[in-house]
Amino acid sequence: MNKKKNSFISLQNIRLSLKSEAGEVQILKGIDLTVEKGETLSIVGPSGAGKTSLLMLLGGLEKPTAGKIGIAGAELSEMNEEELTAFRREHTGIVFQNFHLIPTMTALENVAVPLEFAHDPKAFEKAAAALEKTGLQERVKHYPSQLSGGEQQRVALARAFVTEPHLLLADEPTGNLDRETGDKVIQLLFDLARDKGTTLVLVTHDPALAEKCDRTIEIADGVLRQ
Repeated sequence: MNKKKNSFISLQNIRLSLKSEAGEVQILKGIDLTVEKGETLSIVGPSGAGKTSLLMLLGGLEKPTAGKIGIAGAELSEMNEEELTAFRREHTGIVFQNFHLIPTMTALENVAVPLEFAHDPKAFEKAAAALEKTGLQERVKHYPSQLSGGEQQRVALARAFVTEPHLLLADEPTGNLDRETGDKVIQLLFDLARDKGTTLVLVTHDPALAEKCDRTIEIADGVLRQ
């Protein structure tokens, strides 16, 4: 695939190999991909195909064995850990299947965390506004254990969006939710992304969810299929 001149995301010949007891395992085998700013992209494929690994590379949480990763004009594959952390803080929000909330913090404190790391003096004010957008203004003082699964995922969404990221990565965001709750969370996810013009990359096993995106790609055996 040819690299588009002003693509927001550009992956060139991305390869990822991991060591195991049985030897080196090739996870991704030469991925070429471009994503435009504001585009919503779903990634589908069988378990173990490399979907989550690709998402981790886009989030700078994993480094490729070979190839180049360009996001928002920056070259992630050339950054060290400190630079990647700073890039994530400025550009990227991530939503996981298992929420990853801090159990000893309230909803408000969980959402404020990325802003506090960025030394934002209005961290709690912005966190409260983000929770209100997700309909949780009555739950700001509740701890994760006091919230339902859907409420916890909405807190995770508020935390991902509170920094107004240019890129949102979501890994099976409804995997631990029932269908009705999952549908509400997904609607909220797309509404928030559309409101901010955020580029959304979503990993899912759900065909109906994948169809909500502008484009779907499939990964099978570490290779990309359009």
